[in-house]
Amino acid sequence: MAARPHLVEARMVCLAELAFKAEDDREFQSAIRELRKIIRDYAEYLRESRSHRRGQIFCQSIADA
Repeated sequence: MAARPHLVEARMVCLAELAFKAEDDREFQSAIRELRKIIRDYAEYLRESRSHRRGQIFCQSIADA
């Protein structure tokens, strides 16, 4: 993940779209679970690279939420 954060961000967008378009609760819950896992992993990666501007913005947005 560290080498390609833009791909992780794209995956998060795709999963959010899948959750939004889910036809039943099972599909919705599955997409949300996967999205939460990716966000947790990505937030950890960004915390470790806090000097990176994107990491600062993402970590701040999580703290504000």
